[in-house]
Amino acid sequence: KDSITRVNLFTVDQDRVVFILGDFMIEIIKLLSEKVKQPTTIEQQIQILKSRNVIIDDEETAVRYLKLYNYYFITGYLHPYKNKKDGSYIPISFGKILNQIQFDMRLREICMYGLDIIEKSLKTMLAYHFSHNYQYGNIAYFYKEFFPGKESSHEKLISYYQKAVENNKDLPFVKHNMNTYGILPTWAAIELFTMGNLENFFKLLKNECIREIEKEIGFPKNKIANWIESLRIFRNMVAHNQRLYNFTIPSTPIKTKEYNEQSGKIFDYIVVMKYLFLDIKDWNEYLIPRLEYIFEDFKEEIELKCIGFPKNWKDILMK
Repeated sequence: KDSITRVNLFTVDQDRVVFILGDFMIEIIKLLSEKVKQPTTIEQQIQILKSRNVIIDDEETAVRYLKLYNYYFITGYLHPYKNKKDGSYIPISFGKILNQIQFDMRLREICMYGLDIIEKSLKTMLAYHFSHNYQYGNIAYFYKEFFPGKESSHEKLISYYQKAVENNKDLPFVKHNMNTYGILPTWAAIELFTMGNLENFFKLLKNECIREIEKEIGFPKNKIANWIESLRIFRNMVAHNQRLYNFTIPSTPIKTKEYNEQSGKIFDYIVVMKYLFLDIKDWNEYLIPRLEYIFEDFKEEIELKCIGFPKNWKDILMK
């Protein structure tokens, strides 16, 4: 009876309870908002940039680009010019920052093309060798019984995959296979894998399967696994518009005897792209010339050392 009374009382007063809780929440939001940086107008943003030694000769141009590019995004390019000791900034022109941003956009476009090709070929290769090296290889990817000793890793992978199936259920190939068979065959399922999924799937494969992939790529599994992980990180950088120019990467991929220098810049990732980009003609006749073109186009505005490219970069990258 007491429980029923309490429920009834809450039902009667629930509007007031919601009102009080809502009012309390607004106070919390207010306190938090006061601690976080406040929004600034474009005019204020220009003044802040000037205070950081950014030289702005044409304020109309600055206004136009601050409307195009997020102020927070632009200021990311100021980090290399900050004095670590006293927090002051080395003088730099707004135009030079814009050139770096535009160079980065062109460079990202080329890198994303290469990364997409690599991702497609990895999906093709893993699906093919898995299908032909596992019993019931057309659907075995889905069942933990085929991954003895690695069941927990497999379950985690499949949980991500099932979310991807649900999120893409209206795609024609997903809808067709699910309606027809109730499951996607390996070569269709892998199309829903992210680079992170590919990295984890590769680690689950049995030795016979991995040996065939090693032969096709030409490197041992420890390097392949490390390179897939590295390119997952790099792909996220590229896809999310992270600064590439003058950016120091947190960790560098495993190198080979052919080229084992570390630049600490994105050149380290692009060397790895060379090893996993299996279409030699496309790499040599499209991707490398595209890099040459933008380097020539921006030769007055950028320094190749700021992305880790040595003077003989073309000799290193040609396949």
